[in-house]
Amino acid sequence: MKKSILIICFMILATPICSAEEPQTETLSGYPLSIEECVRLTLQNNFDITIGKLERKVLSYNVLDAKKIYDTTWTASVGFTEDNKESTLSSADQRDTKVSWATALKKKLSTGSTITLSIDDARTKETGYERNYTDTTGISINQPLLNNGFGYTDRRNVKIVRLDASRLDLATLDGIEENIAQVYYAYWDLVFAYTSLKAKETAFDFAENFLTVTREQVTNGALEDTDLYSAESNFLKKQDAVIVAKQYIEDLSDELKYAMNLVHPALLRPIDTLTTTKDPFTEEASIRTALEHHRGLRQAKLAAEAAALKLEMNKNKRLPELDLTATITGNGLDSSWKHAFGEAKAFEDPTYFTGLAFSFPLENREARAAAHQSEYIEAQKIWTIKKIESMIYTTVRRLLRSIDTTYEQATIKEKTYNYEYMKTQEEEKKYSYGRSSSDIVIRFQDDALNAKIAWAASQAYLHKEHIALKRAQNVLLDELEWTTYENISEK
Repeated sequence: MKKSILIICFMILATPICSAEEPQTETLSGYPLSIEECVRLTLQNNFDITIGKLERKVLSYNVLDAKKIYDTTWTASVGFTEDNKESTLSSADQRDTKVSWATALKKKLSTGSTITLSIDDARTKETGYERNYTDTTGISINQPLLNNGFGYTDRRNVKIVRLDASRLDLATLDGIEENIAQVYYAYWDLVFAYTSLKAKETAFDFAENFLTVTREQVTNGALEDTDLYSAESNFLKKQDAVIVAKQYIEDLSDELKYAMNLVHPALLRPIDTLTTTKDPFTEEASIRTALEHHRGLRQAKLAAEAAALKLEMNKNKRLPELDLTATITGNGLDSSWKHAFGEAKAFEDPTYFTGLAFSFPLENREARAAAHQSEYIEAQKIWTIKKIESMIYTTVRRLLRSIDTTYEQATIKEKTYNYEYMKTQEEEKKYSYGRSSSDIVIRFQDDALNAKIAWAASQAYLHKEHIALKRAQNVLLDELEWTTYENISEK
């Protein structure tokens, strides 16, 4: 009888809690999802990414807004005047009327020139006199020569706005990429959680079978009560571990759904598996890629370029304002509006004017202070670039070392698990012959379980470290070939 019980016990214990193959026990069913599908859904539905897309469209119009100084302005006015006054020459009252209208087009060019085309018309009627029309047409040009000479400041101001828009756009893209990275992290955490659950479920199955056999052996007098207490405790611990692991999967599944803005009643079940692989890369190539693509560095360079332009503008503002103005006016006077307007339009009886306007604050404190401040701001931006470059070198090297270390650890943990598994098998055989105790077998099984989970954890961390490196290099979106945003052309 005792021999048959030991044989049954050996058959149960010979079933490993986890093996090189994935366990087949699955108590949780879910909606299967690949990492590629997760990223695709995130790009389509994620709240922050949707907000980022709209923000990019808003930013694309900043340059158009800055160019408003070059907009053509049309003005028009109309008026009527009636003057009833007493005459000194006659006892009769005098009644004068005047109807006037004017219109003008004003346009600023990129050369800084302001061109104005104007038409003024007035119809007057005085008591005792014929009705007369007075018309003028004019062309006026104003050209700054020193301060903002030939549009120097205007053009640079538009370029600064363009640089700022590009810098903010890079920040928006970086936020989008960060959301994608978080989805990668959450996905591999969920893969690890399922792997851990499967190992714990297998350990629970063993604990349940082990408890059944132990109860039978205690009843038959083959084992002591202490063996039963140990098996009971082990069963409850494994049951608790499975409950906690399932809840953890539910929490991670909800987090991943939220990241993707996915409404689905079922749990998410990743179809990708953990592997111990390392991408082929060198330190030199990795750092070069980071320097070329890092958005923080690109933003800093854009900010430095804008600061240099601002310095040029503030130096220019220290110059006096000297504007050249030239005007030609055509005049027409006739009792017929047609004739009067025709004379004005043909610039008959023209009036010419050319002049210079000069203005300069003697102390000029504001311009001088702005220029000096701009010098220091430009220096700050240059040092910021150097700081970010140093940070990139440090971060990339640290991540490369971490990937190498994690890869080696995963390899070691795989071998450790294999030895723990073989050790457990041998101890189970000894137990079947009565040369071991339940405490030792349970401890060895726990060692194998923990080794399996540690191996899986190192694999998951290795996957996440690869994502962290790409995130530090800012190449995630480039690798995804993300083209869901169309640039809005300037008008």
